[in-house]
Amino acid sequence: MRPNYLRLIKYNWKKIFLFGLLVMVIAAALSFTQPLNYSAEIRFLVIQKSILGLDPYTAIKSSERVAMNLSEIVFTTSFFNKVMESDYNIDDTYFSQDEQKRRKQWSRALGTNVEGGTGLLTVTVYHADRNQCLEISQAVSSVLASQAKEYVGGDVQIKLVDDPLVSRYPVKPNIPMNAFFGFVLGLVLGFIYVVWRHRPTQTYGS
Repeated sequence: MRPNYLRLIKYNWKKIFLFGLLVMVIAAALSFTQPLNYSAEIRFLVIQKSILGLDPYTAIKSSERVAMNLSEIVFTTSFFNKVMESDYNIDDTYFSQDEQKRRKQWSRALGTNVEGGTGLLTVTVYHADRNQCLEISQAVSSVLASQAKEYVGGDVQIKLVDDPLVSRYPVKPNIPMNAFFGFVLGLVLGFIYVVWRHRPTQTYGS
């Protein structure tokens, strides 16, 4: 006989709710064990110069494709080295001397997004120190604006449209979001537990 799920929820909602709270607390606690990071967001507009004879749709798609390429270029070792060699006050000891570890650190320190149909590229820098977050974001902005042609060709203009804006408070890890998903997961686990406890038992004759 199949259990009546609505009845199970009605009579066991407290248990399910407690599961949700328990997993929410665990998720929030685990979030606090991770280093808190500030963010700095920069926005660029990619402009194709040689667009004579191209219709607007093709021109935008071309700019979007270049922006997509740049969104991957920023994660490369070559771009990282240019940022570190810039004239900004960046503490390079923050990044490991081991190449493999450094690449992982750099990939976690950046986030990119390309808005479809616009040619707008957003680069977000993450760092545990608010001042360093600003310094690195300014360096990224400078390198992209002045040296991006080395990666995508000379017929492209990279225009800075939004200066680096550093968050007032740490944004990673997202503790409220982690706690919310933990609560939802806890509710699901609690429901599964209640269903399992009330599963029908089968007896077999000899």
